[in-house]
Amino acid sequence: MNKTIVFDMDGTLANFYGVKGWLDDILSSNIRPYLEAEPMFDVKTFNQLGSALVENGYSIKICSWLPDKGSKEYCKEVRQVKKDWLNKYIDFELANTHIVKYGYNKHYVVKEGLLFDDNNEVINKWLGKNRYAIKCENDNIDHNNFTILNAMYNILTGSIERNVVTL
Repeated sequence: MNKTIVFDMDGTLANFYGVKGWLDDILSSNIRPYLEAEPMFDVKTFNQLGSALVENGYSIKICSWLPDKGSKEYCKEVRQVKKDWLNKYIDFELANTHIVKYGYNKHYVVKEGLLFDDNNEVINKWLGKNRYAIKCENDNIDHNNFTILNAMYNILTGSIERNVVTL
């Protein structure tokens, strides 16, 4: 059984799209929305479940895109701010953090596992042998909190239906 769990960041873990003016900021190479994005999950519960999953042999990874058409310097800043965000809110050990070029196919860097993402296109490209997905909603904190925490709990207890994809 595959024991890899992969999380997107923007719109899945981080309420990036809930930051007022986020689009204008990224178009002007401002990192403010990445700094101000709040978690889309209950931090304490997420960390308890994440720690338990890691202790039970699960590999938890991050695979997130950089902003579209960002300069090399801006993308370097965003990459660092995203890593800082993860360090601020996640207190268990992540196996890997991949912050890749916008539009890059995520299964090129993470070969298998269960992906949590808010983007239907990403999910459709992800699905395949040993690759499953759960759809999050980039504008719905309550949905993501319930979906993510419920799935993590069900993985931990062995009761998740791994062949069901929620779109």
